[in-house]
Parts: sequence; structure tokens; C-alpha cells
Amino acid sequence: MSLESGARLGPYEIKGEAGAGGMGEVYRATDTRLERDVAIKVLPAHLSENEDLKKRFDREAKTISSLQHPNICALYDVGHEDGIDFLVMEYLEGDTLAEKLASGPMPIEEVMKLGVQITQALDAAHKSGVIHRDLKPGNIMVTRSGAKLLDFGLAKTATGGVTSDSSGFTQMATAAHEGAGESLTEAGTILGTFQYMSPEQLEGQDADARSDIFALGAVLYEMAAGKKAFDGKGRASLIASIMSSHPAPISSIQPMTPPALDRVIRTCLEKDPEARWQTAHDVALQLQWIDEGGSAAGIPKPVASRRRSRERIAWIVAAVVGIAAVGQLAMRLLEPAPEAPHAMRVNISAPDAVTSFGSPRISPDGRYIAFDGTDTTGTVQMWLRPMNTLEAFPLPGTENCRRPLWSPDSRYVAFFNVSENKLMRVPVAGGPPMTVCEFPSGSDGAWGSQGTIIFDATFTDSLHVVPAGGGTPVAATSFNRERGDTGHGWPHFLPDGKHFVFLAVRPGQTNEIRLGELGTFETVTLTEADSRMEYLAPGFLVYEKEGTLLAHPIDPETGRLIGDPFPLADGIGSAGSLAHFSGSNNGTLIYTGEDERDLRVVWVTRQGHEAGAVTPSGDQGNMVLSPDQRRIALDVATEGNTDIWVVDLERNVRSRFTFDTALDVAPVWSPDGSQIMWGSSRGGDFDVYVKNTSGTGEPTLVVASPDQQFPTDWHGNTVLITTFRGNLDIGAFTIGDTAIAPLFNTDFDEGMATFSPDGRYIAYISEETGRNEIFISTFPPGGGKWLVSQAGGEEPRWNANGKELFFLGLDRRIMTVAITLGPPLQIGQPRRLFVASVPASSNDRNRFDPSADGSRFLVNSIGEGRRVTPATLILNWTAELADR
Repeated sequence: MSLESGARLGPYEIKGEAGAGGMGEVYRATDTRLERDVAIKVLPAHLSENEDLKKRFDREAKTISSLQHPNICALYDVGHEDGIDFLVMEYLEGDTLAEKLASGPMPIEEVMKLGVQITQALDAAHKSGVIHRDLKPGNIMVTRSGAKLLDFGLAKTATGGVTSDSSGFTQMATAAHEGAGESLTEAGTILGTFQYMSPEQLEGQDADARSDIFALGAVLYEMAAGKKAFDGKGRASLIASIMSSHPAPISSIQPMTPPALDRVIRTCLEKDPEARWQTAHDVALQLQWIDEGGSAAGIPKPVASRRRSRERIAWIVAAVVGIAAVGQLAMRLLEPAPEAPHAMRVNISAPDAVTSFGSPRISPDGRYIAFDGTDTTGTVQMWLRPMNTLEAFPLPGTENCRRPLWSPDSRYVAFFNVSENKLMRVPVAGGPPMTVCEFPSGSDGAWGSQGTIIFDATFTDSLHVVPAGGGTPVAATSFNRERGDTGHGWPHFLPDGKHFVFLAVRPGQTNEIRLGELGTFETVTLTEADSRMEYLAPGFLVYEKEGTLLAHPIDPETGRLIGDPFPLADGIGSAGSLAHFSGSNNGTLIYTGEDERDLRVVWVTRQGHEAGAVTPSGDQGNMVLSPDQRRIALDVATEGNTDIWVVDLERNVRSRFTFDTALDVAPVWSPDGSQIMWGSSRGGDFDVYVKNTSGTGEPTLVVASPDQQFPTDWHGNTVLITTFRGNLDIGAFTIGDTAIAPLFNTDFDEGMATFSPDGRYIAYISEETGRNEIFISTFPPGGGKWLVSQAGGEEPRWNANGKELFFLGLDRRIMTVAITLGPPLQIGQPRRLFVASVPASSNDRNRFDPSADGSRFLVNSIGEGRRVTPATLILNWTAELADR
């Protein structure tokens, strides 16, 4: 039945539809006698015809009308008019809790506020003998004044130990909940909405107040976690989940959740009613305690007042203490000044669940550490470690992240989503990430006090700045070509949020720290350095040079360095110009050394199953199979040196191939397997050398140039190389000719080129799209170029028959693409094979290599016993400078 606007039900004039409730249609109406808005709930006609239901309807409506509480929707009247049965209720403006939760978890402050109100309303109902039995977010309205509990459509009364089951209300409620998009509901002896029902309700037992408490726990869980406590693909799996499983701790989903709230909700959700809180009053008291004074550790704040009976004693004691204090003060004035606090160093280990502890950044207030970590499935995401706990938690929605950037108030972390080419921000208290801007590439940056984020882009681009709330990035620096600039990176704001420091990269020269100002491209050189830098209170520029972390006094107003730098730590971890350190405003500094590389080469099937180890664990990389598939060559680091080793796969024997004290890396085999070529620093720069695999003869210099270079593949008499002069380029040379022919020499990074089996094409990576992608080009270039990957890729490797191209996705998943060499060249869609347990970020050319038939892969796998280097915290770090 549908009522038109203007229709009347007794003294109530219908104004329009207001929605559908658990008992049928809901209308907004006016009480013409009292001139107030009301909500009219109309009982469906097929239920009104049942006289038994009508009697129960009247009887139980009287009970519900007795509920008088500011957080319960009031029932004003019950009416019968022209064959229509209806309820008259308080009209509420707002959203249901279900509607609010559709956008994600609620801030913890709002969870506590509304949770107390809902619980107090439930307690009032229970004390009046009314049990709700269908408590869920859809039956809670959030208005300006707070939460309102409504729809006691499945309520039952309990008086004098005798329960009155409202089966009529049951039928009304369940009839209105059938349909797409609604929570699963079942009629009959199982009463309520499945996701929030207690185990005893699912078993058809009588529900009591503790059943409502179970539902309350499920509602509170959803408010704090942003997901249902129990879920399933269908009713059977959902019921099984409620009956036998326990939801994940909220703190594992939303790390900022107070542990005490986790405990309260967990007790609400106990399977056995006897193990739950026994009254809603108990739950309300717990929530109030947490909200008003309970700390995350469960220790209440100091009591602000005392009972009056103690106040008079307190005044007397205060007088006595005051007299004594005068004497104590005189004695203290004669005592020497207390000793200044000392610096303290402690180690923080990476969580067991991660295989990398990247770019740790401490929040400005010193309360949290954020870092990009890789778990054992290969997923890279942002992790958060509160300083007052021993655990770290991943932040949902931060997958494929790079480098955390803290907001000045420590409430948000910004990061680069490398798979979507976006700069994003996420609240640490919980909530979905928000896009700040889209940009082809981003690596590092800083969030200033004026509400802007400055960040670096590609290696060969200038710095850019964007409003932290979102907008279009604009250039913040320009290259000084006269000084040899090829890249600007690792910016950091000074306290005014207007001036910033950054690193100017100058190949062949020492990199410089420069001072810039938003709104102008003019910069001033401050000092030479090797790495990123930070300004730390009370006035230091901290940076790394030659493996030492330095603190240099700086005037934050003028940006001028003062005096000489002080050493803080040696052996700081860095990769290129990325040094791993960060500081807070309260005197805490964090830094890490280099990760211990504990890798082993293993065979892995196309299905991702390990099929045997090839090498023991060690610091090794760049492994490549010989053309006959009987040996592998790889570089192995030992005691500060790196040499080429050869492994005989049939005899399981390892032999050292190079013996120089220089760095020898990135081996490639000659087409017949009789020689190995590699890059070496033995001449000062990285040049290309070759040696017979028989072990006879000395290494021979093949190509030397001012650039750093190493070979990537060898076909016939042609060798592909990657060169570095400010950025990566691809070249080639012919055996016997030292002239390097440039193949791809652009402002973008290109590298890792490898020949197709017939030598007519090369596959390589390029960042011309804004991130590393796999391309195929004719060889020599000029006959066509094709994009292969669709979501980023590295390390292309051909199948020996040329019908497949493999590569490593940015999520470390080995991908395969069907290839027809043609002509014409035909490229299929990339397909996923398995996640390779390889280091998340590496300078290695080959972290995997396919067998000739593509049935299995050699994978340089993270060792089971690999230990991620812990971070070091220096508390009160400036105290160390007094002695230096």
C-alpha cells in the first residue's frame, strides 16, 4: 500500500515517503494536533489481516512505548484507520549508521561517543524488560544530537521471568528485508539479521540481553574496523563463521585502536553467553572509562577530584606539607643542578612478517615510525609502528607504496603509489587513502608547514610542489646546467614551510645540497653531500657523506650553515643518494644500516613451487644460465668485495671465477659458453672485461669509457650494454671494436636489454611512461617499438624458442607474454605466473632466469633465515653533540 501526500491517518497528515523500515513503508507526517513532524510506519496489509498478529502488535507496542531514553527513538502512538495499522514515532533527520559505514571506518573518537550512547540506550531497554534482537547499523540513526536506537521490530519482552515472543514482529521485519542489497535475513525460529546474530540465536534458542550484547560487539567492531566482524559468501558460510571463528583484532586492521576497546569488543563477541559481558551497563562503563581516561595501555588518567569527605583532610595535609616544602626548597637551592639527560641508543627490529624495512620515517611528534615493508607474499605496503607498542601494522590501502612523508601534525602519511602513478595521503587513525595528485613518477619528498608537499619526480626532472589537499603539481626548481646538474632529489622543508633544501645530482662531480625557496628558481649551494637530508630541531641539517651521518648546525631563518658538521653514526645504509634516517621534533633520531643479503638460488616451477636449491645462502645476485643450461654465473659479495662465481649444476660445485679486489658484477655468457663478460671497477670506472670459462688466461679489457657500464646480453658478435652518465642508456658494440653505438640515449632511463633468440629484436625497460615498463624494439632500432607490459615491469627474459617473454612485475610477480616473432611481430596479453621471493628493490640485472623450455625458473630467493637489519633509535640525540 502506498499513501499519497495529503492523505490522513487520524490526526496525522502524510507529507511524503521517508523510506522503508523493518515493518513496512515509512512516511513523514505532521501531527495536526501538536503541530510536530512524526514518522508513520505502516503495517503491511497481509500482516494486518492476521488478528493474532494485531493483538500482539498492540500489546508489544505498549511495552516499547514505555522506553524513555534520549538515545531511543520514541514511540508516540499506535493507530488503526480504514484498515491500516500504523505506528507513530519520533521523526529523525540524519543517516543510518549503515549509511555512514559505507564510506569506511569511523574515527575512534566518534566510535567511542556513539558507542557509549548506543550501549546506554540498550541498557535502558533491557532494564525495562525489552530485548531488541535485531541490533544492527541499519537500526541505528545518527543525528545531530547523537545516536538513536530504533526498530524494535524483533523485540521481545521479559517480565517476571516469562518471555513474550513477538513472532508477529518477526514476520513483519523479515518480510521487509528480502531483496538485493539487504543483509541476509531469515524468517522462522531464527530471528534477526545474520551478520549480527549470536550463536544461540542461530541455534534457535531463546535470546536474552546477552544476545543483544553480542550484536552490540559486532556493531562496535564494524564501526572501528570498517568491515563486518563476520562475513561469508552465503548463509551457510556466514553461520559457520559466527559459530566457530573469531574476527581479526581491530588493532591489526586499524592500528590506532586502543587495545582496551579491542578487549571490550572481544568479550562482547564470546561464543558462550556466560563468557560475555552480562549487562549492557557493564559495557557502557567500560566504554566510558576508555573514552574519558583510559590510555592505550589500560591505565586510567589521574583522578581529577576526590570525595568531599577527603577534602577537609586534604586541606590540613596541604598546610603541613606547605611548611615542610619551604624547608625542602631551601635545601634544594643549595644542591647542584641536575645532570643533563644523556643520549640513549636502542635497536628496533623489523616485524617478522616483512622481508624489508624500507625508508623508516619517524613522525614529527615522535610517536610513530612509518616504513614501506614487503611481506612474504611480495606485497609492498606502508607499515606503522607506534612507539608505545612492540608491534607494527600495515596500513590498508597503501599497497605498492614508496617512501612515507609525514604531515607536520603527524596525523597523515603521504606516499607514492608506484602502480597508479599517484601521490596519496592516508590518515594514521584509519580511513581510505586520498589522491593528492597524479604524476608520472615520484620517489621522495616532504610535507611543509604551509600545507604543501614538495617531491622529486624522475631522476632527470626537477622538483615539483603541490597543495597537500590536492591539486596540480608545478615545478619548484630548474637545473643549473653550468654546474652539471642532471637531477634534483630528496627535498626537505625548513620550519617556515617556504624554504627547502635538496640534493643536486652532478655525475662525475660531488653532489651538492642547495637551498631553494618556493616561488623562485634561485638556489644557493650549502655544502657537498652524498645523500638526502633533513632539517631537525633545534637547528641542524642532517645528511650522509661517505657512509657517515653528519649533523651540521644551520640557522633556520637564513638557511646558512654554521661551523663544522658533527658525526652521529657510521655505516649508515644508503642506496645511491637515498640514506635511511629520519628525525622528530622531540629529539629522537632513527637510522638503519644496509640490509644483510641472505639469498639463495633455487629452482621454481611455473606454478610457484620450489623444486630444489642450487646455492647456499649468501650475498649474491645477477645470476644467469649458460647457453647449455649446465652452469650458472653470478656475482657474490664477501667482506666488502664482489667476484664472479660459476656453479656447475650437474656436479653441484661452485668455483670462483675472478680474484681481483675490485668489484666484478653482472656476468653474461658468450653464445657458445666459452667466455664470460662482466662489468668491473678494476680500472677505476666500471668497464667491460672478458675471460675464458676454462679458467685459462687473465681478464681482458674489452671496452673502456668515462661512463659506468656493464653488459646485459651477448648474441653473435654483438654485446648489449647499459651505460650510466646521469641516467641509464642502452648501447651496443661489436667484438673487436671498442666503439659503443648508442641504441637508446634519451632523457629517460633505459636498460636491461636482451636479444630475442634470433637476434632480430631486443626487449628492454624504459621509464618513458613514468614508470619502468617492458618494450620490444627491432634490432637495430628504427623498424618499430612496442609496449609489452601494462602495469610496470623489469628484467625481461626470453624463452629459448622466442615464443614467450618473461618479466618481473613491480609486485615481484613473474609474468609471461606470448610472442610471435613474425614478421609481423605479435604480442599477447601479460599473464601472471607466481610471486617470486626476491628482494623487493635491487640493483641486480637478473633476479630470475628461465630454463630453455620455460618450464621452470632460477630464482634468487630470500633465504628463510634472512634477518632484516634493525633500525637504531637515538633518544635525545643532540646530547651527543656536547662532547664532540
